[in-house]
Amino acid sequence: MDLDQLTRLDWDPGRPPTTLWLTGDVGHILNSTCVWSPRDIDGEPGAVRAVDVADDGLPFGLGAAAFGEPPARAVQQLGEYVLVDGRSWWTPAARPVSSRYEPPGSPALTPFLFRWDGMASAVARLESPTPVSLICWYEHLMRQLTKLGVGRTGMIAVEVVADIPARLIVDKQLARAPLREHRPPDELLITDEAHLDEFFVRNGASHAYGGGGWCTVVMVGVAADPHQAAVTWGEDVLRRAFYTTPGVSESETLIHHTHALVTERLRPAERAGEWPGAAVERLTRTTQSLASGAHRVQATHIESDTQLYNAEARVGAIGEIQAS
Repeated sequence: MDLDQLTRLDWDPGRPPTTLWLTGDVGHILNSTCVWSPRDIDGEPGAVRAVDVADDGLPFGLGAAAFGEPPARAVQQLGEYVLVDGRSWWTPAARPVSSRYEPPGSPALTPFLFRWDGMASAVARLESPTPVSLICWYEHLMRQLTKLGVGRTGMIAVEVVADIPARLIVDKQLARAPLREHRPPDELLITDEAHLDEFFVRNGASHAYGGGGWCTVVMVGVAADPHQAAVTWGEDVLRRAFYTTPGVSESETLIHHTHALVTERLRPAERAGEWPGAAVERLTRTTQSLASGAHRVQATHIESDTQLYNAEARVGAIGEIQAS
């Protein structure tokens, strides 16, 4: 499969890079060592922080979060979180899973959060007669942008809009909060096969919309070439952002976090105008539509082997990281 022939890319090295804000450490989610500790928060490993995601106006983000009072009770539902078009959606950790729009006003209680300010480096379109895995397309975009001199820091932020058969969406949602009190006795990661079904509901999109149905998906993600990103940003940032280990860093060519809003397939809008303006218009309209609350939406974690046929994306080369 020649992704060069299947992908159209508009780029400009003169466009402003993306600034990424990194809060916390994803390792505490994977190890189930998160804890609400209002005192001495900076010295508490796995501390859940209160972050006002509406305060700084950043439009995109993802991580794990909970909302509500009192915080000690709210974090018992610490689950998947996605920030799209400045609007917060989350899926409380519970069974059955159900996602919610969270209006501005309440802080996000989070042990790990990515947020970023936009994606202006490139616009891309995939048109393929056969499915392409999400990670393969990410790798292609990273490789092409690096060749073009845009992605040389080794990290990009991405927004992808696609219509996908529900059976090709591979996702999972936290169904048990990754708190210290729930840590597996064997201390394996909660993503280990031994604990996966205890902590997650898998393939929620397929269950919600039927395996044969089509969905419209807005994905937001951060992807990294672990080798170049380690050189540019340092091993500590890479570890906190992606829970890299020496084995992962040596064997993987790309790592990513991707979350999404998933709904029943929206009526496709007619493409108006020339490339890339028409692609940007579709991205903007679909993002605003799903984030608005007008549709029943699943907020979920998207896996690498989710398959795409046709998709459009905005890409931002990370030029600065603010870590806290």
